[in-house]
Amino acid sequence: MITLEPHELDWALQQIADGAVPVLRPDQLLFYMVIARFSAIKISHVQSLSQFQKNPDGVWVFDNGLVPTSMTELTQGVSAHSERYLKWYAIDPNEPLPSVPTFPTNDGSQRHVVHNDS
Repeated sequence: MITLEPHELDWALQQIADGAVPVLRPDQLLFYMVIARFSAIKISHVQSLSQFQKNPDGVWVFDNGLVPTSMTELTQGVSAHSERYLKWYAIDPNEPLPSVPTFPTNDGSQRHVVHNDS
């Protein structure tokens, strides 16, 4: 297992955010790494964007999706990157988040596209 020091993860996050890493989905890689760096959330529990919510105080929380439900308050590091991630997909962070996969697949079988039939 490879372990990284916080400053090493911070460096990697900055490289991805700056576009210095030529990867197919930098937005997903960055958000994935942010969750690893700034939270204790198990990535296997991250399924849907709707698990991320703002509480009445405007603080981002995460619903682990387990029973009983547990809401985890997210750190400022996750919160800032969460809003950036949503903006990449043109999703308004001030509205309830759609029930779509957090990490869309490259083949398009799971994606953020939310169809509005109105």
